[in-house]
Amino acid sequence: MINVMTLRNLLKVIFFLFCAITTFLFLLIALQGIFLVRDLSFSGLDMLKLMSVSFVSVLPTTVYLGQNDSAPRKKMVFLHSLHFILTAGTVLTLLLLYGWIDTTNAIYIVLSFMVIYVTAHILIELRTRKLASEINKQINAFHSGENETHDV
Repeated sequence: MINVMTLRNLLKVIFFLFCAITTFLFLLIALQGIFLVRDLSFSGLDMLKLMSVSFVSVLPTTVYLGQNDSAPRKKMVFLHSLHFILTAGTVLTLLLLYGWIDTTNAIYIVLSFMVIYVTAHILIELRTRKLASEINKQINAFHSGENETHDV
């Protein structure tokens, strides 16, 4: 069975990613406020800006709309590259516009973003492979049980 990324599935993924990214960013800011910057102030407008960064960062996920698991490797590499460029470009542009980062440490920020992005994709790939292995084991167990009942 080929898993085609439908609009409904894509919207579920976008919503999940938006919630996960927003939660992580709020947690990160809270920890920063506790341990690093004691006088950290965060306004309601800043919260909306943070949510806009989260929302914009998941929009490039739409490049996967209509793709399936059996897409050619070159095409998937291209889509992952496009996804990275769009995500990095939109997020870094918003962070610059909001004044949350400056260009003096741009190389460090881009490298950090790349490390986070690659790490996330590696973790997703490992999780997907583990899930596929578990499903294959269950399918094999089902078929071997099915064959045993027919042999009797």
